[in-house]
Amino acid sequence: MGISATTFFSNEQTSLELSSECIEQGKIRDELFNQRIMEDIISSFNLDIDTSYDRFTFRDLEASHLLYGGREDDTHYQSLAKLFQNLDVSTRGTPRLFVRPHHAYFLYKETSNTNVMVELKLEENQWVVLEQRKVPGSPVEYEQLKCEIAYLKKAK
Repeated sequence: MGISATTFFSNEQTSLELSSECIEQGKIRDELFNQRIMEDIISSFNLDIDTSYDRFTFRDLEASHLLYGGREDDTHYQSLAKLFQNLDVSTRGTPRLFVRPHHAYFLYKETSNTNVMVELKLEENQWVVLEQRKVPGSPVEYEQLKCEIAYLKKAK
């Protein structure tokens, strides 16, 4: 009789997952967290960002680029994508790009709670930086859900 190399786990270990309800609650919490971060950044620079601006995360920007053909030589896209790709700091929340014809803002909050604003202008075939500013921002709490806390306790 040989020894089996199969590892056995109890049902509790293999079925340990976050509930779909907890995952949905987490998505809502994350969206509200990102919204509060953007509100803090926008107010700290006294920006007049209204509904005339389209809002993009890097994922949104990538999707729209692919939707419009995904050309490798698209200098409009490349000049905006590099803002996200060249971030050399950790951020709180998700950096966002606010764009309207010929004008844009790239906003993010560093982990030190410093708010960063990059103002851009469309010139010929690419977006160029007009100004980059940093100001102290307010801390925004990221609250862990009770279901996440319970999950982490069970996982130990």
